[in-house]
Amino acid sequence: MKKLKNILRYLMKHKIKAWIVGGYPRDMLLKKNTPDIDIVLQGNARQVSEKISKKFKLTLVVLHEEKRIYRLICDGYHLDFSQIRGKTLLNDLSRRDFTINSMAIEINPLTSKAIATGAKTLIIDPFGGRSALRNKRIDVISEKNLIDDPLRILRAYRLASTLVFGITKKTRRGIRKYSSLVLHPAKERIRDEISKILSVNNSYGTLDELYGDGVLEKIFPEIRIMKNSPGRFYFHPGGLWEHSLKALRGIEKILSDAKKYFPGLSGEITAHISTRLVLIKIVTLFHDIAKPATVRKIDGRVRFFGHESVGAKMVKRILTRLRFSGKDVSSAVKMVQHHMRAGNLFQAKFLTHKAVYRFFRDTGDEAVDIFLLSCADRLSYVGVTSGIKDVEKFIAFAGKMIERYFEFRRKAEQPKLLNGHVLMKKFNLAPGPVIGELLRIVDEYRSAGKIETAGQALHLLRKKLPKILKKFKRKKTTLKKTDKVK
Repeated sequence: MKKLKNILRYLMKHKIKAWIVGGYPRDMLLKKNTPDIDIVLQGNARQVSEKISKKFKLTLVVLHEEKRIYRLICDGYHLDFSQIRGKTLLNDLSRRDFTINSMAIEINPLTSKAIATGAKTLIIDPFGGRSALRNKRIDVISEKNLIDDPLRILRAYRLASTLVFGITKKTRRGIRKYSSLVLHPAKERIRDEISKILSVNNSYGTLDELYGDGVLEKIFPEIRIMKNSPGRFYFHPGGLWEHSLKALRGIEKILSDAKKYFPGLSGEITAHISTRLVLIKIVTLFHDIAKPATVRKIDGRVRFFGHESVGAKMVKRILTRLRFSGKDVSSAVKMVQHHMRAGNLFQAKFLTHKAVYRFFRDTGDEAVDIFLLSCADRLSYVGVTSGIKDVEKFIAFAGKMIERYFEFRRKAEQPKLLNGHVLMKKFNLAPGPVIGELLRIVDEYRSAGKIETAGQALHLLRKKLPKILKKFKRKKTTLKKTDKVK
């Protein structure tokens, strides 16, 4: 805090009129710690932030040159400097999004000392922000402010969900009126707000509100197809969209109480899901998106052949449109593509290790996500087509499979018993697909606990090699001049 205190002193010493605005005064009143301090000042924000950066040896980051917003990282805080909008502080505050974010603290000797020590400070509150905090409401300052930055439409729901506040009727009217503008901001900004909403445990309720106010369909027009899926070919009274929302509620229920559903595994599952929570929720919401396009009635039964493959392509388009990373897109595609396989494993009369190994091999890190998704999927049918006991049986099976996956991954991370060069030398083989097949067999048998040493692996491969060579002969497998095996 010492350096931060010195920066505030620097502003006062040079008689730079400045105020702390936005989230810091709000969170201070809510008795929450925040690493973000937004400072508006009269004068040139770039020059001031550059001088402070040099004096205190801090890195300067340009957040938005056009809006003149500059960041310094100090004592664990993000200090964002910007120039005051309008001639007065009141002008600036009137242009902000919601009343709870339109408060300010003037930087002067009295308040700077209070900020540094965590004591109470004098809050400038021209729009009733403190009242909104007491009454737990999100209230827009003006409908015009929604037009100026339509991302505020999403931010209203994000703040409501993270703070557990309600959105006022006036604000909701403005949101509905201008919901068509929600696509105007950059796709990256929309993605970030959606991600923050999904990061909260009860995102199910927030998305339902976004849907009810006509906002969610603007961002995900694919929802119209899901919403209009008639009950005659889908089990839930509200069709596919109702099922998807209930599945989302199911995944949140599972992840918020992992100890209950997966005793002994909750720590590993929580750690695994920590960096992919948003992604698995999006996939849960859209994993069946292609069912309306693939529905067929065969011998009196409704079927959705190929909906996984078609759905994977649709989800890829959705995430690409919102500028998700290539890695996230690939993970989501894999989840949707293979989401039916967890149920197939459960229904198998005799589950072989080979089938389990191939599932883990094909799905990788997404194996756990797919089982969690399948559990949530089944929870959505409780009271519709299945009972809770049926779902509990699957959840118990999923827990065993997730445990096997973590063990599989631990073994996969061990040093390899053999490599391609050893196999080529030992069996007189040229590079080619045969080598990859041999290494796959070693991994499979090792994961099953059937081999533990390189010698055992070579002994196994000597037995299997003739059959493998015959299999790949048609694929123009190349061998060295001699076909003899050492």
